[in-house]
Amino acid sequence: MKNQRDTINDVIGQLAQDGILEGLHGNCVLASDVIQNMLETHGIHSRMVEVTATVTTPDANGSHTLSLVGYNMTTQGNDVATHVVVVTESETPLLIDASIGHLLRNPRQVIIADVNASGSEILCRTHAGSIELVYRVKRQIKLPNIHQKDLVSRLRSDNELRQRVRFLTTVIWVLIAFGCVNFSLNVTQILLKLFYQP
Repeated sequence: MKNQRDTINDVIGQLAQDGILEGLHGNCVLASDVIQNMLETHGIHSRMVEVTATVTTPDANGSHTLSLVGYNMTTQGNDVATHVVVVTESETPLLIDASIGHLLRNPRQVIIADVNASGSEILCRTHAGSIELVYRVKRQIKLPNIHQKDLVSRLRSDNELRQRVRFLTTVIWVLIAFGCVNFSLNVTQILLKLFYQP
């Protein structure tokens, strides 16, 4: 019988194999929502947690690049400064971050790491090859400002948008067809006048 960690790895592996994880890079709320729903269908409870993350990447010359994810100073205009991950409620709680793949080196697309059980400010410290990631619990919660919808609502909204686009596309093609017919009739009329004048 599979343990929960194996089930979690299988779920994430299937999402990666289906190409879903790659499309979620940079969209932490959607990525966390998808993973939370997928885990729930396999009987694994989890929660979405707001965090800040530091991603330290070594350069070829030996220096390091530091990326700040979810910190207030990294946003502009009306952007919401937060980063969301999934924390499982399994025997060993795991942090899952599937939206940070664009900061990692291929083929790594997702972070799955043990959660720090000591209750410190640092939720998780892990490595992806030579890249170090440190996740901290976010003090100023921003998620309500995102007007988070559940996955079904988002899919419904996307479907409605697609239907509107299809309708507009059909209207445009009909107008183009009428324009072509009108142009053809005008050309025919001009040619008839030119060649069949009494």
